[in-house]
Amino acid sequence: MILHENTVELLKKKFQSAQAYQRKMNIQFDLTFEDYKKLWIKNVDALTHLNNAVIYAVEHRINKTIKLPYCLTWKPEFVRTGSPMNIKTAWIRSAEESKRDCRLKQGEKKTEKAKAKLRRPKAPWSEERKANRVAAMKGRKRGSYQIKQET
Repeated sequence: MILHENTVELLKKKFQSAQAYQRKMNIQFDLTFEDYKKLWIKNVDALTHLNNAVIYAVEHRINKTIKLPYCLTWKPEFVRTGSPMNIKTAWIRSAEESKRDCRLKQGEKKTEKAKAKLRRPKAPWSEERKANRVAAMKGRKRGSYQIKQET
């Protein structure tokens, strides 16, 4: 498959974003850009979808970020094992499939860190944030508020 030059640029940006995210999460990230491209090439449907979206955007002069529901994720047998992210432990999947693969399996338990995160309440909105939200919504038409009645 011949990739459009903008597709390669987009893949570079997605690679850098994935690398930064994994490193922020303290995950050892051993993928090179060439390995990352190989993962995309293995998932032909995802790569075709991405390339076609880029070509369409170029032909129609659409200048906005192309968002596709594909991501770099762990293979199911390497989820939560602490192994480094590399060509053997990662693949490109749809976000929906990735979420399904990363769910806790029967018999697995949440970590203490995950439990603590769930217990921590969200901070209430500050007065400044509320004022900014009111200002942003001012003059916008709101949808109708209809209450569904049970029969």
